Amino acid sequence: MIKMFLLSFACFICFGNCTEAFADNASAKIDPALDRLGSDTEISVIVTLKDNINIRKYRRGNKKQRRTKLIKALKTNAKKTQKKTRDFLKRNNIEHIDLWLNNAILLKAKTGFIRELAQISEIEKIVLDQTVLLQEPILSAVTTAEQNLNIINAPAAWDIGLTGSGIVIAGMDTGVDIFHQDLNDNFRGGTNSWKDFFQNEPAPVDLNGHGTQTMGIMAGGDPNSPTIGVAPGAKWIAVRIFDNSDPPETTFGKIHQGFQWFLDPDNDPNTNDTPDIINNSWGVRNSLNDCVLEFYNDIETLKTAGVAVVFSAGNDGPDPNTSLFPANYDNALAVGAIDNSLVITDFSSRGPSPCRQEVFPNIVAPGKAIRTSDLTGGAFPDTYTIVSGTSLAAPHVAGAIALLLEAFPDLDPWQIEMSFEFTALDLGTEGPENDYGYGLIDIAAAYERVAGPDCFFDFDKNGIVAVNDFAVIANEWLRNDCDDFPRCKSDFDYDNNVNINDLKVFLENWLNVCSAI
Repeated sequence: MIKMFLLSFACFICFGNCTEAFADNASAKIDPALDRLGSDTEISVIVTLKDNINIRKYRRGNKKQRRTKLIKALKTNAKKTQKKTRDFLKRNNIEHIDLWLNNAILLKAKTGFIRELAQISEIEKIVLDQTVLLQEPILSAVTTAEQNLNIINAPAAWDIGLTGSGIVIAGMDTGVDIFHQDLNDNFRGGTNSWKDFFQNEPAPVDLNGHGTQTMGIMAGGDPNSPTIGVAPGAKWIAVRIFDNSDPPETTFGKIHQGFQWFLDPDNDPNTNDTPDIINNSWGVRNSLNDCVLEFYNDIETLKTAGVAVVFSAGNDGPDPNTSLFPANYDNALAVGAIDNSLVITDFSSRGPSPCRQEVFPNIVAPGKAIRTSDLTGGAFPDTYTIVSGTSLAAPHVAGAIALLLEAFPDLDPWQIEMSFEFTALDLGTEGPENDYGYGLIDIAAAYERVAGPDCFFDFDKNGIVAVNDFAVIANEWLRNDCDDFPRCKSDFDYDNNVNINDLKVFLENWLNVCSAI
């Protein structure tokens, strides 16, 4: 009797307050931008669910095995946690796209329905599917052909037989012109090598040129003849996320779909068709120097699968604090642009970044007056252009990673990044800074470093694993949230904690000497 009274009393008290509190909680999940819209306005949104998996435990083992396990775990988790939301959408005849990589759903509906949808307890947040504009390259005057490849020391890698053979490079851009003579033979081919999220073209196409230009720098040419590409022996695949507008446009949702497609191109976790590298010569510049973590989990998940993810720093320099996201994330490899005199270009975006404690960009590469492949019109397969922009700098690094992975296929993205940073040619003010980052990428030096002693624990990059590097572990000691932002550097066993196991790994490398090349 007393229990029934207390329950009735609780319901009476809650009647006036709980409904309002529940509504407030649902409202807190929704992007504030929706408040300015009427209930009948139809918009696209990204609905993110709670209960993501701990991806760090999938960093162990060889890349093929962990990719299979990771993809299966992501899809299983999405299917389980999204059931109530999907059923609700089905009952209301709302079409949607499953974004299992992020445990999210992309849909289009009226704002009134979206507010009702937010009341589902499994939903974490609902954000607008925003538009992203492509920063197009700058046409340049004629320069010495392929001088850019000499600047990053690519010929030294070619001389020892490294061309990127066996490595797959991916581009997420405006597409690729399959008819260009320097790109046609290097296409991997098959239905798992091309995806068009705008016109669903069955074969690679590019009506803008930007994607063709960036792919040419990465993988264009023939390894047995003069080349425009850093890794002419690599195969390429591509996703078209930008439309034919002027300038080209895409959306957050299309970008999420692109990253997800790359993780499992044929929708079969048991086949290892994930690319080794993804180049992203784009950034979100709705406002400069923002730290919006919309794509943070996409990048972290892909890197967990062993995929290197490269970004152009942006073309909004020369002022400081001009970084773009996602390039300014602490898990992104951001590339600024220098000219052929090794001087930072005026357009290259500068740090510091609001999303990372380290410098921005990470490194620089040639991005001024770069000769590369251009649109053929289906009739002129030997068409070239000379362009500038950080969009052209980033592909140099993506191609360089392909060369390094051919020699050392088991390298993880964080090992590759440290190799390039440690061996970069220091430019500008001495030491890492927010114009040049760690300096100019040097492929040959990075190769020699990886072939030498294991010094991936030399966090301060002074040539020896010692006290300053131990301070990194000390500062993160007993953290149990390494999956959260900012991520831990010293969680070496990827168990989400910094503890005695990580200390043991570190001490095994104590006083390793890494001589500068």
